[in-house]
Amino acid sequence: MSLAIFLLYLIYFLDAMGIVFVYVIFSPLILDPIYGMVDLNTALSMRNLILGFLLGIYALGQFFAAPIFGDFSDRYGRRNVLLLTIFVTGLAFIGSGVAIVMRSLWLLFVTRLIAGFSAGNLTVAQAAVSNLVSEEKRPAYMSWFATIGGISWTIGPVIGFILALRNLSDPFFALGIVFWLVMIGIHFTLKESIDKSQIEKHSIRKIVRNIFSALSHGKVMNPFIASALVMLGWMMYQAFLGAYLINRFQFPMGDESYAYAFSSLCWFLGGLSSMFLLKHFKAHKLIILPLYLSAFAVLAYFLTNSSEQVWPLMFFANFTQAIATACFFALFSTMLPPEMQGRIFGGWSAGFALASALGPAISGYLSRFDITIPYLVGGAIMLAVSIYYNVWHRVNRDSVV
Repeated sequence: MSLAIFLLYLIYFLDAMGIVFVYVIFSPLILDPIYGMVDLNTALSMRNLILGFLLGIYALGQFFAAPIFGDFSDRYGRRNVLLLTIFVTGLAFIGSGVAIVMRSLWLLFVTRLIAGFSAGNLTVAQAAVSNLVSEEKRPAYMSWFATIGGISWTIGPVIGFILALRNLSDPFFALGIVFWLVMIGIHFTLKESIDKSQIEKHSIRKIVRNIFSALSHGKVMNPFIASALVMLGWMMYQAFLGAYLINRFQFPMGDESYAYAFSSLCWFLGGLSSMFLLKHFKAHKLIILPLYLSAFAVLAYFLTNSSEQVWPLMFFANFTQAIATACFFALFSTMLPPEMQGRIFGGWSAGFALASALGPAISGYLSRFDITIPYLVGGAIMLAVSIYYNVWHRVNRDSVV
């Protein structure tokens, strides 16, 4: 693997991690009056609402920008778009650090939105890798993006916790500098990879049409819809875990950070287990039990009355959901030919970004009634999807690969 391709994977990793590493930072920042980001007289319900929108605004910008930058990179070149957007992303991350130091909530919202928008260049990184490798190697190289996205999602909160041990602004300064270092590396290693005389324009309409062309192949649309809805319910749970622990059990920042680290470890173990299980069981059958178990684990948060009960639920929720997500990826890869897998994984990444934007915002709104309501609703969505998939599987099990 060339250094340029490694740096392109790293861009994707950092862009995806930008969604989740703040989970361990923003909850205490907004909910604890000691940090001074929100007026002392602000009600807890309003703090939760602010937190939900703040957690989701980066992913919202990324969701809308990704297809735009894909089209720009076709017009003006992959390298040029990457250099500009990486610079802006790094600047916006540093701006978020400044906002925390200044205790400026409005500046934090603006810089997070700009960071998310410029981090929409992850589709350009994917396109650049696709252009750099031969046609026979392309499916394998493109499938790595799904794995890298999962890794960034898993360890992102842990990285955020480690970097925030001294000050909550430090992770933003550090990651901003890392983005700029990657930009320098791209400047010296990446050559323009497209022939403008053979450009196929990737407008938003074209991207949507490509995704639907993949979804129309066989019966992949049903598991794709199921995976998207599961992600919505899951992000209502995962993104708001810090707020739940602080509100319900008065977790200090250290313990809340350990909770995210433990969640990441459980997800990692679930991912490892899925690699073994998928060698012995078909994904379309294996996925059913983890779907139900993760849904019931999230629902059980509604009934917890002590912090000791949270840890086993955290294990079951993350361990089983990691297996379910791996099964969805395996389903997509077996139900579609190699030339369509990039489209479906790109569509799933867009769906994950949208779920990451909507999930925390919905949880922030629902928490106005009770901090456990987001978990009740999120778990109910996941349970409904489990039932939906189970019924679909019973009807189509003879024709599913």
